[in-house]
Amino acid sequence: MRKINNYGIFAAEANDNIYVIGDIHGDYQVFVHCLVDLCGCCTVTKVYDDVENNYMNREYLSWVDGCNSIIVFCGDIIHRKRFSDITLDDECSDVYLLETLFRLIKEARKNGGDIIYILGNHEIMNILDPDEESYTSELNLQKNKIFFEDKKKINQLIENSYAWIRINDTLIAHGGLCSNYLDILKDIKVSDNDIVRYVNENFRRYFLNFDNKKINKKDISFNLFIEFDIVDKKKHNLFWCREWGYNNIDCVQFKKILEKIKCKKMIIAHCPQFLSSSKPKMINFECLNESNNDYNLARVDLGMSRAFEYNGDNKKFMEYIKNNFNRKIAVLKIKVVDDSISFNYDSIITNKLSCLQYLLIKFGLTKAEWDSKNIKTDWIGFKYLDKIKFDKLIPDTDPSCMAENAILCLLYPCLKKDKKNLKSIDSFNKFTGIKVREKLREEPIEEIKAKIRDKTSITINRDDDLFNANIIN
Repeated sequence: MRKINNYGIFAAEANDNIYVIGDIHGDYQVFVHCLVDLCGCCTVTKVYDDVENNYMNREYLSWVDGCNSIIVFCGDIIHRKRFSDITLDDECSDVYLLETLFRLIKEARKNGGDIIYILGNHEIMNILDPDEESYTSELNLQKNKIFFEDKKKINQLIENSYAWIRINDTLIAHGGLCSNYLDILKDIKVSDNDIVRYVNENFRRYFLNFDNKKINKKDISFNLFIEFDIVDKKKHNLFWCREWGYNNIDCVQFKKILEKIKCKKMIIAHCPQFLSSSKPKMINFECLNESNNDYNLARVDLGMSRAFEYNGDNKKFMEYIKNNFNRKIAVLKIKVVDDSISFNYDSIITNKLSCLQYLLIKFGLTKAEWDSKNIKTDWIGFKYLDKIKFDKLIPDTDPSCMAENAILCLLYPCLKKDKKNLKSIDSFNKFTGIKVREKLREEPIEEIKAKIRDKTSITINRDDDLFNANIIN
């Protein structure tokens, strides 16, 4: 893929491998699975004790030699906290993730590839307030404060990122282009074809050497990137816009808005799709082009991070366990057809594993197994796993079995032996000297799966369209 300029304009060709990744939210294991297993652009080159961040058995990633893939991160790399009262398996990874990205960007470019980093509202929140604690988990507070108070670090972040980008005819942004956002530029002469560049130029100018104690509210960039209009939600900036984030948008209006910046399509993150009020979803699309069998809008925020697991011992815990069926770690692989970016349900790359499911395969089905690998966890789900006896499942009619049934459904993909053949897991086992068990349970796999299908009574809202996705085994 060719960079047209340094301000977010790119030209892709048919042979380019381009992957788009949604919100990571401080979960290093999601990051590993995406880059190693789904995109195939990175490999684990060592596993070590990251004493500085108190993260034992941390996988060190390196870019694969000769890989020319393009990875687009859509923002919200940081912020592991979602609930005010509890964070599942809190980890000090926010700054580590950013520094790893900066290193991998250099490695990728040496090999003819690239990582393109678009900032999200959570990075902006920490730039504006280094003491941010609403979403910064406890273990990240000190590191984030040091990082976001350091102008050199902020400059490194801004120099390695964009406010949004355009690839061919497609805009990619964290929140997207809201209907009235461009009203900010109504008194400024900027051609439609140069708006993406203009916004990125001002993004760099405004945030380089940024001083959060001396914010210039008269600068056009304050309106472009910081000001939050409570009344007019259609004027929200490209980090906060949610106008196109969920179901049943006006595709005619959507098309008109994109025409203002000479684009036909848009890819957004920011809105976790499992929270959709009408139907929980995975990566999904709207505004179908019937002639090409592709779409004009893609949504890639899946709530993949364990930040979205509620680890309290009450009904809320089970509600979020059920959400795992719509929070499978997945990336979007876009392609070029007749100079236009194209994506549909065949573009989804996934192993159909949520982060919890991936880690249960990786580290084991008991807390003792996690402890033996020196992996810290406080997940309360283990107490349900310990109770499950596959040969003596509680009858469906017994309401007390609901918790066990939810956990059983979570386990379903973990019982497929082929899921153990993931490169990231193979590498972890190799570097830690862990011998992989031949069976996760003594019972025959097919028999267990049949019992799960027959005996579970919970209703799962699942995005059926996901089953059209490309599955990596």
